[in-house]
Amino acid sequence: MVGVSQGPVIFSAPGIVVRRPSLAQLLAMKLSAWRDDVDIDDARRLLQEMKGTQDEIWMAVMPYLVPGYKLKAKHAFLDLWETTYGED
Repeated sequence: MVGVSQGPVIFSAPGIVVRRPSLAQLLAMKLSAWRDDVDIDDARRLLQEMKGTQDEIWMAVMPYLVPGYKLKAKHAFLDLWETTYGED
């Protein structure tokens, strides 16, 4: 994982709070890995849960991309966006 996002709390008890990664961070992880047969359905579901334009969502995802995989992730994102929402 790259960075630390402030996703929703999934467990809380005295002395401990557990959060899941934000949708943007989860999508960044899927886009960075981008194993078509494994990640595309998960990535599409995450994308559909996020609000915003193509550019807004990409800007939210960028800080969490794995260094060295940004170009791969950008191509995956554009392909995912097109197959989900059509051309922008």
